[in-house]
Amino acid sequence: MTKQQEIKNKFAKTPKRQKQILLGAIIVFVSTFLPWSSVSMGMLGGFSYSGWHSFGMLSVLASAGLILLWLLPILKINFKLPIKNPELQKYLAIAMLAGPLLWLFQSGFHFRYLGIGFWIALVTSGITVAPFFKKTK
Repeated sequence: MTKQQEIKNKFAKTPKRQKQILLGAIIVFVSTFLPWSSVSMGMLGGFSYSGWHSFGMLSVLASAGLILLWLLPILKINFKLPIKNPELQKYLAIAMLAGPLLWLFQSGFHFRYLGIGFWIALVTSGITVAPFFKKTK
């Protein structure tokens, strides 16, 4: 079986909630390459920052960690984690959400300077984190 088939089989067998976490992490990771804030100075030009700056790095590292947690068994890399996998996923998902939230506080809530990458990361990480705080019966 090739690695590609192995990844497809693993994804097919993955529970729905795990798929949501994985897809949320992938979307947030991709959004960190898009502009998180930008300023235009008219004729003087402008500049923008991606999620790879400042507090956005929290989202980069946390989303990469969530993706790696899913990939490690496929890559046949086995090591003992100091914390249980569901707890680690929860903490990484919270860190993934903390990046855009801290970016928002850092920007002084100036919404007009926030870019599309920021909004994608904020909404997606919020949706990914929310079920972790849902009360179970």
